[in-house]
Amino acid sequence: MNFFARRLLFLGAHPDDIELGCGAFLHRVLPCSEARCITLSGNHKNPELRNVAQEHLTSLSVLGVSREQVIIAEFETRKFPQQRQAVLDYLFEQRLDF
Repeated sequence: MNFFARRLLFLGAHPDDIELGCGAFLHRVLPCSEARCITLSGNHKNPELRNVAQEHLTSLSVLGVSREQVIIAEFETRKFPQQRQAVLDYLFEQRLDF
């Protein structure tokens, strides 16, 4: 596979979206590209998902993603439509940084 992207942004709404959606591709391109993984919600308000953020970080590390390449934002799951502008502003800030 020939791949020439210098920087890649992997965006997931919830933990495991990135790993399950494009984990193999992410693992494949890490040696030749700079990657950042942003997850918009860590599902912190759901009491049944206490360790989901740590599990997310662990699964990404298995794929070869370092902790420094991962951002877990604090948006509330199931309220993305109401937070639309805040999410857009957040992603714009990340774009400027990355």
